Amino acid sequence: MYIKGASRRSVAFWSRHLQDTKENIRAEVIEKRGLAADSLRDMMLEMQEDARLTRCKNFMYIASFNPCPHEHPTERQWEKMLEIFEKQRGIPEGQQRIVIEHEKEGRTHRHVVWNRIDLDKMRAFPDGLNPKICKAAANEIELTLGFERTARLLDRDPENTKHRNPKSFEMFRGMKSGLDPRAITAEVTAIFRESENGADFVEGLRQHGYHIVQGNRAFCILDSAGHEHSLARSAE
Repeated sequence: MYIKGASRRSVAFWSRHLQDTKENIRAEVIEKRGLAADSLRDMMLEMQEDARLTRCKNFMYIASFNPCPHEHPTERQWEKMLEIFEKQRGIPEGQQRIVIEHEKEGRTHRHVVWNRIDLDKMRAFPDGLNPKICKAAANEIELTLGFERTARLLDRDPENTKHRNPKSFEMFRGMKSGLDPRAITAEVTAIFRESENGADFVEGLRQHGYHIVQGNRAFCILDSAGHEHSLARSAE
């Protein structure tokens, strides 16, 4: 089971992306919970209206759930998956959500869009530590439902990885900024491998506090301290 999730806000991009039938044989909204609108775009706009009463900019939390190709979960199993994920992610019980199913090359996967605004408290639920939380949820789902165990980036032993060691100046500035270049490489790699396309990768970087900039010779990643990192070496 592969899961990736992040907070989002572009209604135009995500309503198009999640209804794309060029890359998918079928893209279908199969569930809506707590929303009055009928179309995917209008449901997202409904969520956006709730966020206008708060300071939250990224008002949607979108996660994708990809079983192994040979696994075909039942509706009851899908519901259990979402129950586990919502608990791990700290999503309030009964929170507004939309479930979209994609079919491609004989297999199906699902995307879920949650309203991040807890209407009882009028504040957004937390959205940090996505790789760790997605990993924990996937592990629990595999154990609970008996799905095949899948290897994930965060499962690797750091001493057995083949990533290059940071240069001395990178370690020095990392000590001053508190941003370990090895952790940055691991995080950017996770974002890269979990992204469906270039736009998704750029948006994922932005959500985690990184930006892509033009360097002297190639594109670089700018971290929250303003330090540059090679894009090619960071997304290994």
